[in-house]
Amino acid sequence: MLVHFLPAQQARLDAALASSLAAVKDGIAKDNGKLIGAEVAAKMVTLHDGIIPDVTYVYGPPDPGVYQKTPPAFAPALVPGFALVTPFTMSSPVAVPRWPAT
Repeated sequence: MLVHFLPAQQARLDAALASSLAAVKDGIAKDNGKLIGAEVAAKMVTLHDGIIPDVTYVYGPPDPGVYQKTPPAFAPALVPGFALVTPFTMSSPVAVPRWPAT
């Protein structure tokens, strides 16, 4: 799923996946987990493809907490439109207490 949305990161993501899977014992459970993961990822891509708006990140002043391009890569902000996507696993990004404080 990540490779679909971040194709420029494929080599890094593939290496991370291989490293993660290397720590799991080979067998039917691992094979089933990979199949289920691939199926879920494909469905997530289908559900969410095209919902990340294409926006240009505008760099603010160099203040604490404001993203700046930094050495060594001077990389631009990654998927800045993701901040505009409506959460799909929660109703709000704001934490709401479930029970009254005592």
